[in-house]
Amino acid sequence: MERRRSHAHGERVEKSAQIMKRLFELEEFKRAKTVLFYASKSDEVQTLGMIEEALALGKRVAVPITIVEGRNLALGEIRSVKALAPGAFNVPEPVEYVPVNPNLVDLVVVPGVAFDERGDRIGHGMGYYDKLLGQMHMGAKFVGLAFELQIVDDVPEERHDIRVHKIVTEKRVIGCERKKD
Repeated sequence: MERRRSHAHGERVEKSAQIMKRLFELEEFKRAKTVLFYASKSDEVQTLGMIEEALALGKRVAVPITIVEGRNLALGEIRSVKALAPGAFNVPEPVEYVPVNPNLVDLVVVPGVAFDERGDRIGHGMGYYDKLLGQMHMGAKFVGLAFELQIVDDVPEERHDIRVHKIVTEKRVIGCERKKD
């Protein structure tokens, strides 16, 4: 997290634009009708521009809504980033709740603090995303967004962890091995 915070704002914005370009070039993104984006906080890969661009391309966009009790994420559809306001943990969430069935999501854009090249990730340690990913249909693809400095040699894996299929950084797209070691 310290590495991520060390980025100057302009550098984050520039690298996020490169990540968006790579993400939008993925076949998984091109084919997706419904995309679940996380709404970024200040030091994360910036997704608000990605959300607006995805909407402009005709994608249905969902954003998680944190339900602290039970540590769950509900999915809410948005039609503009202006429909977001700070929610639980100060993370932007849809102001109005228009539910999206997780079985309709084709692509999940996953945040993380660190990723390894196998697709393991460290989140913020509360398990919200692992629980959500476990609810997705078998055909849904999971793509982690990260700055290159967030890629590490090895992320400790726990039984409940769910790996991403790919990781997109400002420098590359990493195809992740899906089988357990």
